[in-house]
Amino acid sequence: DFMDGSFHDEKSIAVQRDLYPHLLKALKIARERGYLKGSKDEDLMISGLNIGWEVPGTFDVSFIIKNFDLQIVK
Repeated sequence: DFMDGSFHDEKSIAVQRDLYPHLLKALKIARERGYLKGSKDEDLMISGLNIGWEVPGTFDVSFIIKNFDLQIVK
């Protein structure tokens, strides 16, 4: 959903996306399901990250992430 291209091409893929709308949607869903009671958006932050994918089989695969950066633009 977030990148164009395929790792199968063995070429670099640049990803640049505005994550803010996705974060707002996730917070809305969490609150609708009864989570984050009493929390305010301004009290929340990104404190961890997991990047990965599922591989159908026992394959030895990897990729390299370069120049990873999250920025807030007000």
